[in-house]
Amino acid sequence: MISWTGSKRPIETVGLIGCGRMGKCMLQGMLEHGYAVAVYDKFPAAAEGAAAMGAERTASPAELAEKAGVILMSLPGPAQLTEVLFGEDGLKNGLTSDHVVIDTSTVDPKTTRANAAGVEQTGAAYLDCPILGRPSAAGKWMLPTGGNPEALAHVKPVLLTFAADAVYVGSSGAGNALKLLNQLMFSCINAVSSEVMAICGHVGIDPKVFYDTV
Repeated sequence: MISWTGSKRPIETVGLIGCGRMGKCMLQGMLEHGYAVAVYDKFPAAAEGAAAMGAERTASPAELAEKAGVILMSLPGPAQLTEVLFGEDGLKNGLTSDHVVIDTSTVDPKTTRANAAGVEQTGAAYLDCPILGRPSAAGKWMLPTGGNPEALAHVKPVLLTFAADAVYVGSSGAGNALKLLNQLMFSCINAVSSEVMAICGHVGIDPKVFYDTV
């Protein structure tokens, strides 16, 4: 196994793969804090929008790896991650032991562990760092993070440009597991809240009065 050496490399340019709603929030925070950012998105309109904000556009994940030692990914799901990481001109082709790859996507722990194993063959560190929070709460997000704690300490200044904190929660996949537990909790809260609103009328309470009061 090749050892990760990224802590010895200053963070000059940050890479971002995925320039959708969440990705743009991250991009804005990094740019506002003075980081140079290189981006890749397979959809031209998204890449052009990021370039208009001040990012440098790249033609492939592999090219982006040549420009940035810290790379964030914000993608819809496992299939897109596999393509970006291991596909033709994928990120893995350009990774070295100086790199840290940070996945902010919401995926399952098993997917993360498989991706981490593939990336770590290059010596690069891999962090699962899903976001707790909506786009409107950018800057206040919490980032439960799994993987290499030394890598997290190295990249934390970047993460704090768009989040309130990034907390180490365990080995690879632990960040995703915590995010899924959080989602389960809120699903239960939402279900109970819906039931309560439905019951209001049966006990003589105006649902709007209940909502405004609570």
